[in-house]
Amino acid sequence: MPKVSKIFDWRGRYEQQSAENIHFLLKLSEAQLLNRIRKRQFDPYFSIWRAIGKKGSLENAAPVLIKYLKEAKGKTNMLNRYNCAGALFSLMGEKDYSKDGLRAKVQWGHQGEEARQLAINHLEEKIKGMVHAAD
Repeated sequence: MPKVSKIFDWRGRYEQQSAENIHFLLKLSEAQLLNRIRKRQFDPYFSIWRAIGKKGSLENAAPVLIKYLKEAKGKTNMLNRYNCAGALFSLMGEKDYSKDGLRAKVQWGHQGEEARQLAINHLEEKIKGMVHAAD
């Protein structure tokens, strides 16, 4: 029978494997990371979102991340939407953790899918303005 400490050390193993995964992903280029997102090659640690949030540019990454947010519907995609939105807001240089803020509307869709899509459209316009202003 395994030792109790081994059974309950799932968090330590998860964190170690997550750290190894992010280390690997950060070696990839922005284009490689975005290609993985386009192909829906996600990892169980959601590391790809942290990697693109650190290595990506708003101009290049936003269209791919917005497209994912628009297409990722339903409860099975909630954690990827959450982490995708986190990467996008990180690239925007914004933190929006309020319960009723734009990020919550984009990632969760508690007001329904139609309202979530409208929030994504609003976010997309906001990003276009930011990218255009940077030119």
